[in-house]
Amino acid sequence: MRRRGGVDQVTRELAIYDSTLWNWTKHARIDRGEREGLTSDERAESRFFLPLAGEVAERSEIDGVSF
Repeated sequence: MRRRGGVDQVTRELAIYDSTLWNWTKHARIDRGEREGLTSDERAESRFFLPLAGEVAERSEIDGVSF
């Protein structure tokens, strides 16, 4: 990516907050393996599976099943 300007200029051009740009760059670095953390795919899986895990736990409590 070619540098076109500072953070202030980029955020003005895109009409976003600087924290949004920072989050995008942070997640891009994680996805490229340059930084520790959950990748975009892993975050998407978490958003999908965590509610399911909660539902399973609720049903287990209702049915009297323990893990």
